[in-house]
Amino acid sequence: MQNSPAPFVFENHSVRTVIVNDEVWFVAKDIALALEYPSSSIATINKLVGHVPNEWKGRNQIPTPGGTQRLLCLSEQGMYFFINRSDKPKALPFQKWVAGEVLPQIRKTGQYQVATNLTIGKPGHKCLSDLIEGKTSHLMGKAKVSAKSRLWAQVRKAYGVDVAADIPADQLDSARQFVGSYVLEGDYLPADQKQLPLQDEAPEYHYQEFGKTFHDGQLIIKELKKYVPQDAHMLLRQLDAVLVSGWTVMDESLMRLNMTRSMLSKWRGEAMGHIKHRL
Repeated sequence: MQNSPAPFVFENHSVRTVIVNDEVWFVAKDIALALEYPSSSIATINKLVGHVPNEWKGRNQIPTPGGTQRLLCLSEQGMYFFINRSDKPKALPFQKWVAGEVLPQIRKTGQYQVATNLTIGKPGHKCLSDLIEGKTSHLMGKAKVSAKSRLWAQVRKAYGVDVAADIPADQLDSARQFVGSYVLEGDYLPADQKQLPLQDEAPEYHYQEFGKTFHDGQLIIKELKKYVPQDAHMLLRQLDAVLVSGWTVMDESLMRLNMTRSMLSKWRGEAMGHIKHRL
């Protein structure tokens, strides 16, 4: 029998657990992130826990934003086996945290509960601040200040607090996801950064040069940037800005990549139509 996963927070990292036949299992990816391994890809996680005996690892049903997935998990024995062989500085503090607080509470109540009086405090606020800084790094001047102010206001409103540091500690992961998935486009951006119409004409020599070097991908992108709407430049810059930690950020990155691919395909078709007409 499997009970619903109960997440807990270790130094701003959410670690999901699940009870299977009265035994606690830990999501391996979350342990790796808590110990600050540089990558959480499936291949990396499989390699990291490759030395853990098979009877102490397995896949369990874990709810995710994309639906329930079978994620690699470690049993209590597997978790200790993995941590004892880790050279990460966070390994010992993590082990003490689990052994001294998490497991005793799970065994007593059947789940882990973060004390209701705990908040994310300064460390959690710093975590969100770094995410918001990366989220708005493509903006400049007043536009950046306005976007950051708007995003902080939305965070406080979403979690019903006057100060972001007062967000409950067990909601930090949710707040990170909120920031990562928030779309910055809106009325508060200055007019010169909103969508502008595609130019119907451009200097003839540009089109001729563009047509002669059609197979040069870099030149194609370079030339396209001269004639596409201004919001396209914003979108392309945001692709770099959204690469911050958290699985929801990856979702947003993929969404923006798909949007960019569709938009560039459309604009390239229109540009090539101009080229054929001019040559």
